Amino acid sequence: MAELQPTYLAQLKVLRDNFLRDTPARVADIQAALDNQDLGEEERLRSVHQVAHKLAGAAGTFGFLELMAAAKVLENTTGDLELNPEAWRDRVHDLFRVLRQTLDQESATPAETTPLPAHAPTSAADPLGTEVFLLFPAGAVPDWVTHLASFGFSCRSFQDCPTFFTALRDSRPPVAIIDDEALADGRANLTAFSEFLSPDPIPLIMLSDWPDLKSRIQAVRAGCRFYLSKPPDLLALVEAIETFLPNSRPSALKVLVVEDDPLQSGHHAAVLGGAGMEVVEVNDPLKIMGPLIEHRPDLILMDVHMPGCTGVELAMAIRQQEAYVGIPIVFVSQERARTRQLEALSKGGDDFLTKPVAPQDLTSIVETRALRGRVLRSHMVRDSLTGLLNHSTILDRLKPELARVQRGDGSVSFAMLDIDEFKSVNDRFGHAAGDRVLRSLARMLQQRLRKSDLVGRYGGEEFAVVLPDATVNDAAAILDDIRVSFAALEFTFGLERVRVNLQCGHCRISLDSRCRAAHRCGR
Repeated sequence: MAELQPTYLAQLKVLRDNFLRDTPARVADIQAALDNQDLGEEERLRSVHQVAHKLAGAAGTFGFLELMAAAKVLENTTGDLELNPEAWRDRVHDLFRVLRQTLDQESATPAETTPLPAHAPTSAADPLGTEVFLLFPAGAVPDWVTHLASFGFSCRSFQDCPTFFTALRDSRPPVAIIDDEALADGRANLTAFSEFLSPDPIPLIMLSDWPDLKSRIQAVRAGCRFYLSKPPDLLALVEAIETFLPNSRPSALKVLVVEDDPLQSGHHAAVLGGAGMEVVEVNDPLKIMGPLIEHRPDLILMDVHMPGCTGVELAMAIRQQEAYVGIPIVFVSQERARTRQLEALSKGGDDFLTKPVAPQDLTSIVETRALRGRVLRSHMVRDSLTGLLNHSTILDRLKPELARVQRGDGSVSFAMLDIDEFKSVNDRFGHAAGDRVLRSLARMLQQRLRKSDLVGRYGGEEFAVVLPDATVNDAAAILDDIRVSFAALEFTFGLERVRVNLQCGHCRISLDSRCRAAHRCGR
């Protein structure tokens, strides 16, 4: 927070100063609309109404409550088409009077600082490394230690406490510690662990023969995050470690702000950006589709009253497109009539905020709605068992890559993977055993492939992988390495240990040849 806050406050001060500088011109626009004899009475009234509405919203956003109230009265008054024009002039005079007083007061008063929300992320470097420290008894290396490296983890093993604690003191902190409690002579070294897990905790995973609740509570007090029985289920251990990896943390939330007033959209962007979100501003509501497609926001923050189309109309048009049905839309407006708010929500909105909105409220509601929307959309596009992209989504994600290749921009490799004799695993050991095999392969693919690669469950025991700009040799090397590593895994089903084989085939697609080369690797 310490590094973000000065930037955040500086942005707000600039926007606030710009509002003060531009306010006389806004009021002059109201006067010009009022005096414009070329406009009909109804058109003049509507023009004054629109400018007063925008002024009231901006004044509230930047904390000029008296000015907001005066502009709001003018806005409400000009909503009556039967109003005598003389009444408009009275309201304008009141507005000028309040404006002069407000400008005089604000010129002599330093801008108030608005604190960042408490949950704003810091830009400090991640204090943890990417290694996993393993502590287990001297002697034969446990199978789980051997197989853990197959999932792409960087591991350092220790077989005695003194060496382990020395490395912990002298090395960069690991991303996690796995402790085989047999080394601890019961639960004796938990106190020693506590010294290293506080105040900046290193995640601890405990493997134990003590399944009772008392032992678990003692482990929790020592900083234990996961408590697994021995020997550990390899997949459960991998999934536990994954939760601590830096790349498993959620990426910054993306917000699209649609607001015709640049000062107000800038204010929202500064507040949300100060809380660690990525924000794109759109000041012309009719130009939303480009940023919507390119930015792929987690949430749309939208004004209701805008020129060209209303926010409600725009929300309805967005909701007509299947690709954007799951993106939350939060309206932000001065509209206080509950019936109109409910109408807006019934036509595509997910929440309605009334201006002025406190920065803490804005960030909290946007974050909550955006995270929930991200989870829901993830369920829509991902396979529930493996967490990989589902059949339709992996094919949809392949289309842009093919289009990129057709434009002459690089190449793409596509691979299909299939688990051998998977049906026999289900038949012999049950579907729960088959699910473990599928999830293990899914985790290995996620760990071993590049971040730019796309991985999906094509169906059943078949998986699809899209590798942008991978050569045939590169794709063959990584896929064959995964195949070998997967074949080396041992799954324990009851009293039996089972190994499962994997086959894969792939091709490279480029502009000069729709299928330049293909390769198949198997047992």
